[in-house]
Amino acid sequence: MRLPLNRILRKITGFRLGYNVQRDYPGRWTTPVVIVVYMMLAVFLALMNIPLTAYDIVQEYTYTPNATIPPLPFSYLIPSFLKSTLPDFSPQTLHVGDVLHLNDSTQEYNITSLANGGDSFLFYQ
Repeated sequence: MRLPLNRILRKITGFRLGYNVQRDYPGRWTTPVVIVVYMMLAVFLALMNIPLTAYDIVQEYTYTPNATIPPLPFSYLIPSFLKSTLPDFSPQTLHVGDVLHLNDSTQEYNITSLANGGDSFLFYQ
């Protein structure tokens, strides 16, 4: 039995995706419109990126990071006993054997060892 390879190869090479001959492509204008819109969008995003990347982020070290947030409108009307008094971010001295609890956490962390990580910080484990 001989395989009809010529007929199979002709069908593979002659295969074309498309619509029926009786019906035209419904939206011939959509492809050029989409290409033009995407090109204009790319130019717009590139031009918007120029001023947005001009800002320089400056780190500010503070123990009260929320002090820079302006108060909410009409916050002076809320009684002081209803306001949350959060502790400040003052540095703490940690020792081996101390137990840490994070905010609203059920887990506790026990400091088992300390390693000097360089000149600027200590690494807690």
